[in-house]
Amino acid sequence: MHIRQTKFGKSRLVPMAPDLTERMRACKDSIQKRLGSRSHDEPFFAGPTGKPVSGSALVASFREVVGQAGIAQAGGVNRPRLHDLRGTFAVHRLLLWYERNADLMAKLPLLSTYLGHVGLGSSQHYLQLTKDMVGEITRRHQACFGYLIQEWNEEER
Repeated sequence: MHIRQTKFGKSRLVPMAPDLTERMRACKDSIQKRLGSRSHDEPFFAGPTGKPVSGSALVASFREVVGQAGIAQAGGVNRPRLHDLRGTFAVHRLLLWYERNADLMAKLPLLSTYLGHVGLGSSQHYLQLTKDMVGEITRRHQACFGYLIQEWNEEER
């Protein structure tokens, strides 16, 4: 996917999974039926007039979908915000890489690219330690360094 002119005027290419590619093709077909043939320079996600969807319209649509899904505020905390999806994506991607024993040093620059960041420093803001992540970190380090950690018996001290 070619993402054009994002924050700070950046553009980038982002790889997509085959199932997402198929969904995007179906979406493109639907848009073409509604708006007619479109050039590659026109926005993919267009409003009813064919112009780009505004940020406020996108946020309003997201809030409506969250409400329809019955996702209520919990403990005075706001419902999920559209921007929260970035953090969720980042954590899930990192967890998947942990589960697959991927080389994180090779994969983390990809995460920055997915998020549209120049480097990992900006991406770290989105990474949160979750219960699943702790389990994977523990499993991975136990496999590599478990032999270094021994149980202490009080009688041996």
